[in-house]
Amino acid sequence: MMKEVIKGRRTVSDRRAQVHLTETIAILFIFFILVGLGISFYGKYKSISFVEQQEELLQARAIRATLKAIFLPELLCSRGSAEPEENCMDVVKAREFSPQLQDKFDDYYFEMFSYANITLQQIYPSPEKIPLYVHVPETYEQRETTFFVMALRDETRGERGVPSYGFGYLQVEVFS
Repeated sequence: MMKEVIKGRRTVSDRRAQVHLTETIAILFIFFILVGLGISFYGKYKSISFVEQQEELLQARAIRATLKAIFLPELLCSRGSAEPEENCMDVVKAREFSPQLQDKFDDYYFEMFSYANITLQQIYPSPEKIPLYVHVPETYEQRETTFFVMALRDETRGERGVPSYGFGYLQVEVFS
């Protein structure tokens, strides 16, 4: 009969075991919640970091494309074997450059500039927009635009033998 009474009642050690088990389950529950929050925050951080890295790469690509366009020997102001003038583009060469590029050299310049839109904008003496390289993708996620101010030489406007100089900028847009 004594055995039945002990069987029906819980002993103190059984209660302590149950309390320890409940504490362990609560601690594990809190631990997994913290791990889940940590994974969530890390994932958000990585996605934001990835977007920022893409923006930085696009900006670097825009700067590289601008530098390549500025120093294209096909467009620099030069006279025969003399040194080219700094920060100067020849407008006559620029006007003839785009049609030649589209007809014959599209692959060569695509390797150099990829998806980009390069335009020479003359402001003075008369406004004129000269597209140099146009290769815009049908769809794009981001676009980065850079500008570079430069002198523009035009042999057709000045007196014979003396070129006319103007003012303008080179606009380079790259796409991703």
